[in-house]
Amino acid sequence: MIIAKSNQMVMMDQKAIKAYTIPGVVLMEHAAMAVCEMVPKGSQSILVVCGVGNNGGDGFAIARNLIQRGEKVTVLGVGNPLQLKNDAKIMYDCFAHIETGLFWYEVCSEKKLDQLFQNCDVIVDAIFGTGCNRVVSDGYLDVIGRMNQRKAYVISVDIPSGVNSDNGKIMGVCVKANLTVTFTLPKLGNILYPGARASEALKVVDIGIPQKILEGFVFEYETIDQDTLKRLPSRRTDGHKFTYGRILIIAGSEDMSGAAYMSALAAYRTGTGLVEILTHESCRISLQCALPEAIVRTYQDSNKSLEKVFETLNLDNYDAILIGPGLGQSDVAKRLIELTLAQPSVPIVIDADALNLLSENMDILLASSAPIIMTPHVGEMSRLTQFPSEAILENTIEFAQAFSKSNQVITVLKSHRTVVCNPEGFTCINLCGNDGMATAGSGDVLAGVIASLVGQGLEPYKSSVFGVAIHSLAGDLASDNIGRHGLMAKDIIEAIPKIMMENDQLND
Repeated sequence: MIIAKSNQMVMMDQKAIKAYTIPGVVLMEHAAMAVCEMVPKGSQSILVVCGVGNNGGDGFAIARNLIQRGEKVTVLGVGNPLQLKNDAKIMYDCFAHIETGLFWYEVCSEKKLDQLFQNCDVIVDAIFGTGCNRVVSDGYLDVIGRMNQRKAYVISVDIPSGVNSDNGKIMGVCVKANLTVTFTLPKLGNILYPGARASEALKVVDIGIPQKILEGFVFEYETIDQDTLKRLPSRRTDGHKFTYGRILIIAGSEDMSGAAYMSALAAYRTGTGLVEILTHESCRISLQCALPEAIVRTYQDSNKSLEKVFETLNLDNYDAILIGPGLGQSDVAKRLIELTLAQPSVPIVIDADALNLLSENMDILLASSAPIIMTPHVGEMSRLTQFPSEAILENTIEFAQAFSKSNQVITVLKSHRTVVCNPEGFTCINLCGNDGMATAGSGDVLAGVIASLVGQGLEPYKSSVFGVAIHSLAGDLASDNIGRHGLMAKDIIEAIPKIMMENDQLND
């Protein structure tokens, strides 16, 4: 699903009005009618809180439509009514002509305000919409505070008031909504935290902007959701194991064989034809016993041993390489990274310990000409960029985009809203997954899934997007079966074939 910036929505509205001669009040009326469909019928009393911008215009239209439906409605205006203009002023005038249940915050007594909020069981928030880019203050602060103290069912129009629509930041305070009804496309603030947490549910509705207008825009942002895998190419029925990729996983170290196992098993479960593992000699027996389907190659604790292995290991024979899970921080691990990144053409997925080692010498990364996917969590991104984790959490998209561009890599920045970026700035934001996936080995599984898809022939950015979708949907399925508290990485792996099978059935 495409995500829009607030300025793009303004331009789409203007194009619909000017190029397609659709009056702005028609779009506003469509928006109002869509919101009214979400308002529970037969409510005891509905309070519509309107600002003086276009969101307020939506609110006045909503109130009028609800009254025509037979609902008991009161409107509270906030701000200077003299600032109402254009379509918002028209909707205000339409409402004012048919109804007297309108009060303005600035002239209301404390007692009257108490009555308005105490008597309602539904509140419609139409204060700011996408136009909030300053800290909430004055009467707006008081009104939002009163809304949040009530136990009424709250519906926000376009976005909860107080949430910045372009980055999801809370501008001091915001409305806590049960439902947000947003128009045409979701906005970044609907998707990104902490703004996403301001509403329990999000509904995207069509208000009549022609599809051709949307097709004329270049959208940088898209969601990863239940529908993402519908674009995953179908598996060939006439293939053999090399059709579906031969990948090399460089992972594991002394006493750390589990990460290599998780990544390799996840790759097989995602459909890879042949997985080879290059690991420390101490991991050989455990990996051969746990995953006999994999070819296991080993090295010992010396660069000489490593050089000998690479002399016989032709990296060009592989369709994808994954390096990092459980690799450790030894000098041999550092040399492994140098040797791997020196090959020029095979796509490489870099994860876990390999990321931490690269953060000590980014020149290795910059010198590589191989297509690269990097999968850091916030802590690893902090080490790679030398910025504090708190700053990255507040600006995940900006950091991921900047890192991809400056290093010419695909970035999969893992957090509560995992972000996938390419060097051109195109960005996908993940809406799936759950907190049960915050468990040891989960990242190793994701790296294995992405490497599998690259090995099967998908280009790196699509592999990253589809990989995040498969991983998070498998996590949701596993959570549905066993709950979030006891979820383990192997549960995610075991759910992957089910996700792939369901997708195959949908595409048949």
